[in-house]
Amino acid sequence: MGVQTIWFMPINPISKVDRKGTLGSYYEVADYTSINPEFGTLADFKQVVKTIHAKGMKIIIDWVPNHSGGDHHWLKEQPDFFVKDANSNAAVAVDWADTRQLDYKNSVMCDSMIACMKYWLTKTSIDGFRCDVA
Repeated sequence: MGVQTIWFMPINPISKVDRKGTLGSYYEVADYTSINPEFGTLADFKQVVKTIHAKGMKIIIDWVPNHSGGDHHWLKEQPDFFVKDANSNAAVAVDWADTRQLDYKNSVMCDSMIACMKYWLTKTSIDGFRCDVA
């Protein structure tokens, strides 16, 4: 078939706060450096990556850099990582009530996001990312 790259949709845990529907959206990231337990463990994912590479293919994961889910730990630990609404709460991204908009004017947030991306490159040996709404 000529397949050269396998692209995984977001593999991070889904936030529970303001979740849309029963399952939520894979684009409401609860933690950028964890794997959704629905998909197994980090060790399981590493094995998948190893198997894909052994077949001569590349692997990328979908990355959600513009917003997090409503219960991401940064909301409490780093509230300045988020754009604020008129009430000084983390702003909802567009009309997605299940997300909170990240503030790319904050250089520490930018460095933190880069660190999260490097985590996946170094811990799992993926080949890259598809960035959502970049």
